[in-house]
Amino acid sequence: MFLLIELNEFNANLLAASAHKYNLNNIKELLNYNHYPTIANECEERFGLDPWVQWVSVHIGLAAKDHKIGHLGETSTLAGIQIWEKLGGMGFKTGVWGPMNSRRGNSLNNLFYFPDPWSFNEVAYPKRLNAFLALPRYYSKNYEKIEFTKLFNNIYLMIFSIFRELSLFTIIKIIYNSINVFRFNGLKNSSLFLIFD
Repeated sequence: MFLLIELNEFNANLLAASAHKYNLNNIKELLNYNHYPTIANECEERFGLDPWVQWVSVHIGLAAKDHKIGHLGETSTLAGIQIWEKLGGMGFKTGVWGPMNSRRGNSLNNLFYFPDPWSFNEVAYPKRLNAFLALPRYYSKNYEKIEFTKLFNNIYLMIFSIFRELSLFTIIKIIYNSINVFRFNGLKNSSLFLIFD
């Protein structure tokens, strides 16, 4: 089995210290996996160093100057074969959840694909996952100017999707963890993104 977990914009030392301090066994185990560093020639944000640019380089094996993706959601101009497309073509089953600036593409043997919420033109697979995607996608597009009717409609779609896909035990765990996030951090954009992730 091949597992690629993309941790974005985090400090490994701080994560390890927090995992030790709060006895976060799953994070400790994750940090003990083999790690492969990536190196970028770019040194400035907005000029190729951004995570939504660098992950494209990891996915297709091209430098930012070659793939020319510079902003969030630029999937229509994405050229190159992504790692899950290569693996699917070799007969491996894949599942893809939330990689930046990605597309499902010609993904043979792809069991599920869930785009990041900022890739507005990409559709989740299977189609039923689009109900779960509706709220984070709406929020990522409109967080500065929310229309509450649309917000509640998308909340309904997400709740319906959660109850259709998850066990009651998992839902109770999500609610408990969400309450703790709001209790410690308050109602902020960062709290909402943390809960979604």
